[in-house]
Amino acid sequence: MNEQASSSSTGDQPLDFVQKYSYRGYEGLLVPRWKRLLSYSWFELKNTWNRSTLGKILLILILALNFLSIVFATAAASFILQNATSAQKNEIIRNAVNSMVASYLTIGNVFAPSNNQFTMININLGILLIGLFAIAGSGFFADDKQGRVIEMYLTKLQRWEYAITKIVSLAVYIFLFTAGPLLGLGFIYLQAFGANHLQYLDFYTGVFIYSLIVTLLLTMSILVFSSFTDKRAYASLSFFLLYLVGSIFGMVIGLTSNNEVLWLISPAQFLSLLAYVILGDQEIYATSGSRILLNDGIGLESVHVIGLAVGIIIVATVVLAYQIYRLTNREL
Repeated sequence: MNEQASSSSTGDQPLDFVQKYSYRGYEGLLVPRWKRLLSYSWFELKNTWNRSTLGKILLILILALNFLSIVFATAAASFILQNATSAQKNEIIRNAVNSMVASYLTIGNVFAPSNNQFTMININLGILLIGLFAIAGSGFFADDKQGRVIEMYLTKLQRWEYAITKIVSLAVYIFLFTAGPLLGLGFIYLQAFGANHLQYLDFYTGVFIYSLIVTLLLTMSILVFSSFTDKRAYASLSFFLLYLVGSIFGMVIGLTSNNEVLWLISPAQFLSLLAYVILGDQEIYATSGSRILLNDGIGLESVHVIGLAVGIIIVATVVLAYQIYRLTNREL
């Protein structure tokens, strides 16, 4: 009697009760994995941007100082271009904008696309941007290791997805600070020179490709340093010192040596050479007065510059993949 009364009071049979309150399949809205990856990448990118007060100041400083260089460049160009033919005018303008791109991430203007033609008055803030990128990206893995939060990520993401979110977010951050100002300044410079932008579509394409390759180089390299330590300060300082010291010593070696290939030792000048190669300059001049032909089959060639860039990206990717495998296994 009591059992029947209990069943009638609840209104459920024992089997119905079990089915109603036991584990059931999820019937809610399912979010695709690619949207989850975008969500995590956006989270990392937004946090990086919000913490980058120095980055915002640098971006304004770069645009402001380069705007001043536009004033001087326009005044000089109006004097130089007044008696130039159409072909000479095109060469002078390309030398100017190409040198602007090639000196963007360098310490000093070591190379020029011509020995006696007008080149841009460049403001070298590249070393500050390299420091900014190192500070922003050094904590991507180091902070996770120090806070022991990798396991939390792996409850929602697979190992490769965890890596992709880190790489994509830092790559977007670096790309914005590289391609954005270069494309914007290139447009303003060409407008100041009175050039037809449609005739310089290859320049804009080259800037985009250069920014993409530089983004991959810096992103993978910085993340490798971040994966080896749980202190973001150690990672950022190590990368920055390697870039700075390597650039200074490499510059000295390049200027004092007759071997053109040794220019590749300097990270800053390597990025400068990479810009000239991608923008189509096959003949450049060093401040020492030496001429470097990048397609004559002797000494430094375009294929060496491109090959080194691809090689660094591949090696850094392999090392980073191994480090992420170790980190995730250790955390689990």
